[in-house]
Amino acid sequence: LLRGAASGRTKLYISPLVIDEMWWALTRILYEDAHGKGAFARLTDKASKTAVFATCAADLADSTSLLTQQSLISIVEVTPADIPVALGHLTQASDNLRPRDAFQRAIINRLGIAGIVSSDRDFVPHGIACIDHRK
Repeated sequence: LLRGAASGRTKLYISPLVIDEMWWALTRILYEDAHGKGAFARLTDKASKTAVFATCAADLADSTSLLTQQSLISIVEVTPADIPVALGHLTQASDNLRPRDAFQRAIINRLGIAGIVSSDRDFVPHGIACIDHRK
């Protein structure tokens, strides 16, 4: 993918929704590395999780800057036009998407993206190629 992007054959995009998912996952991993498996899930109040995010802010900034400093990756926005499209995906039983995935699909459709890097198989039935990032 990066070779294709560097040569201009492939365009790479990331949305703030994916950055949000990345921050949650990274915070959970960092917290559980320090406090044991399942520790993040055991935090039940908002104040505790907010405090954990605050302690991980420097790591979150570092990981995000790696993405934003690369001129090969464009951060895309959710536009007002994406809202009714995302709502349409939520109301179509065949789509079977949660809200965040419905927005992702609306963005993918708007930009004409043919494939994504993800382990989320919710997109496969809709003709969007998924490259499993874990392989």
